[in-house]
Amino acid sequence: MESKYVFPSRLSGEIRIPPSKSIAHRALICAGLADGLSVVSGLQFSQDIEATIRCLQVLGCSIRVIDKENDPLEGRTLEIIGIGGAAKARQTGRHSFDCGESGSTLRFMIPIAAALGLPASYTGRGRLADRPLSVYEECFKGILNWRRGDRWLPLETDGVLSAGIYRIPGNISSQFVSGLLFALPMLDTDSEIVLTTELESEPYVELTCGVLADFGIRIDRTERGYRIPGGQAYRPGQFRIEGDDSQAAFIAAAAALSAAPEGVLMTGLRRDSKQGDRAFLDVLRQMGVPMRWEEHGVRVFRTERLIGGADVDASQTPDLVPVEAAVFALADGESRIRKAARLRIKESDRLAVTAMQYSQAGAILQETDDGLLVTGQPDGITGGTADSCGDHRIAMSLAVLAQRASQGILITDSGSVRKSWPTFWEDFRGIGGSFE
Repeated sequence: MESKYVFPSRLSGEIRIPPSKSIAHRALICAGLADGLSVVSGLQFSQDIEATIRCLQVLGCSIRVIDKENDPLEGRTLEIIGIGGAAKARQTGRHSFDCGESGSTLRFMIPIAAALGLPASYTGRGRLADRPLSVYEECFKGILNWRRGDRWLPLETDGVLSAGIYRIPGNISSQFVSGLLFALPMLDTDSEIVLTTELESEPYVELTCGVLADFGIRIDRTERGYRIPGGQAYRPGQFRIEGDDSQAAFIAAAAALSAAPEGVLMTGLRRDSKQGDRAFLDVLRQMGVPMRWEEHGVRVFRTERLIGGADVDASQTPDLVPVEAAVFALADGESRIRKAARLRIKESDRLAVTAMQYSQAGAILQETDDGLLVTGQPDGITGGTADSCGDHRIAMSLAVLAQRASQGILITDSGSVRKSWPTFWEDFRGIGGSFE
């Protein structure tokens, strides 16, 4: 198992933030459902993105890398000849979708394959088999035949998705809403999604609607959810992936803790981005971190003493919790993160793992039912050994925590970053990150 011993650093220079994984999933799927040739550029091939590409090929999409070499500054460019709805996808036999460890891939593909009328089987690895699909199992009753064992995967489905009203909770995962938004426009008549609870992670659904609009699909917001006109066709086109605000959070946090006087410039980000995790820059500002937007990106500067005492509602930005906990652990006062219970069903139980592994490195955290209580140590922590538990966001957040750990932090299973940012360690070293 790969390990990294990460030490306090003096970060400086420029780093290009990798393309948004969330937007990439959505753009690839829309291109795959379009009738004709689309070009999607600015991609990074992480394990999750490779899972979506693999599943689109199972649908019948032709996907070809057209850039001559992997330029880390520009990303990869793909030509995608989509299936144009059901026409090319209606093949005989069962379609087998290997979703790897990607919850987005799995939850997007189930309704898409059902809308195309495909007998399908789904497999995955890691904790994906334990991430619930109860929302689909319930709302597809009487529409799809649904066969699984004690765990959620492997799963087999048969049947054809029908237009209608789908009542689903919004507080389990926004991926269920997005999955239906991809599938329902291809049906002959209108459909509606009615949310039975408050929608959490709403910015991710808004990202879905934005990418759908770029590919010619109309979604109407209603008071209780979404109305989806039927009989729509995905329009092929060109799409470039913007930088990932979720990944930028790790670099911004590390810079706030350990940047040289000139700071760290993060490029590849859109200043007008609609990504929900852009909110982390606001969190840092409230903690007293100086930053400024420049022509090519945002520059973040070191702060000697972070202002803590935050009370964070994580319901809309759950992916930020591990990195928020890292900076709160090195700030003044006690901070609280709440409404984050959904993190228990991610690549790890992120609440339990964050509390346990950060504590092993010398931080002071207490796990609650739906979040974390973090007692800040603004003078730094000692460090120690901590395990990412196979979770990419925990590994990168521990690298942040190590920036003020006097003895550094030995991160076991540091290779888990391959799930979303395969070149993280090389890129981190490129701005002065210290590890062995």
